[in-house]
Amino acid sequence: MEENLDNFILRDWERSIGFSSEDPLTVSMQGVEVPTDTSVGAYAENVGRTWGEMLRGALAGTLGAGGDIENIFYGIKNIIDKEAGEGAADAFLAGMAEETMLPTTKEVSEAMPKIPGNEDQKAAGAIGEMLGPGGVIKAARAAVTKGPKAVSKAGGAAGAAVAPTAEGATAQEFNQALADQMETWHGGLAVPTADAREANKPENQRSKDIGFGHKITKAEERSGTIYGVPFKDAQGNYIEISEADGLKILEADMQKNVAAARKQWDGKLAKIGTSWDQLEEPYRQSLSSLAYNVGGAKAGSKWTAVLEAAKDKNVQRFAKEMRRKDARKYTAGMDNRVAKELYYSGLITGLSEVQNELPLADADVAGIPK
Repeated sequence: MEENLDNFILRDWERSIGFSSEDPLTVSMQGVEVPTDTSVGAYAENVGRTWGEMLRGALAGTLGAGGDIENIFYGIKNIIDKEAGEGAADAFLAGMAEETMLPTTKEVSEAMPKIPGNEDQKAAGAIGEMLGPGGVIKAARAAVTKGPKAVSKAGGAAGAAVAPTAEGATAQEFNQALADQMETWHGGLAVPTADAREANKPENQRSKDIGFGHKITKAEERSGTIYGVPFKDAQGNYIEISEADGLKILEADMQKNVAAARKQWDGKLAKIGTSWDQLEEPYRQSLSSLAYNVGGAKAGSKWTAVLEAAKDKNVQRFAKEMRRKDARKYTAGMDNRVAKELYYSGLITGLSEVQNELPLADADVAGIPK
């Protein structure tokens, strides 16, 4: 007499607790996938590899803690010394790209012998890193880039950025991601700028920033509004804007810079047989962020090859042409920003797709999939 494995196990359990006195049944293994090696030795080997990978990760996290602390120190120092117009997150990432005297967790892990194993066993290594102090610092380091905005959201935010779907991000989703992941919330009240170029001026003579880094103009100071958003009361006192209003201002600033860029981009696109409206939405979103980041006039005059890459839908070439310098040198901060622009627009699903084009980018620090 035969029956399938599930019923056999159930009946065997029943017999073990006295519910059945039936004789043992023969069991059919038809349709049951049996591992090719079920020996105790093979099982022990898999367990050993899992624990070995976890211990390897913990050791890397411990030995690399000093270098990770150095990374964070350089990042904070760079925020203090950041250039005008540079966001705190970008400044932090650029500082962290500096070479450390002590090895980091990542460097220790790469130098250690690898243990052959499957994806689950490799994941155990990542868990092991978190058990060491360096792993905790690594996680905290990634969180620092989102910290100010995460805190501001606790009091009623405009909404959190979400990962793009397979169809790509909507314009609203991309703008939210730009605010959340690529810019810095300066606060709802106008404050004297922290830009390095104005550091030597008395605070009452500095320009003022508000929201996601909007620099208040003289005309806005006189009117008390920014794109219709009031930031002064009737007596001329500064009042707090909401993060939703900050996002509205950011979107208006982006539209203004894109319009400035298109004064030259439209002619360049026409020369290669296309137009702005014919470019796919993810490419337009990334180009809009570029214009917002560097300024519309500069983007329009200096970025040309990127338009042809967008027309050809060549993501790797597009990433290469989107890459830009900060203070005349390539930095981790800028490479990470481009990676985030590509990810949140839906052009890539992970950094590995453009890692060769953005060699200084780090998925963990950028907060996007590898």
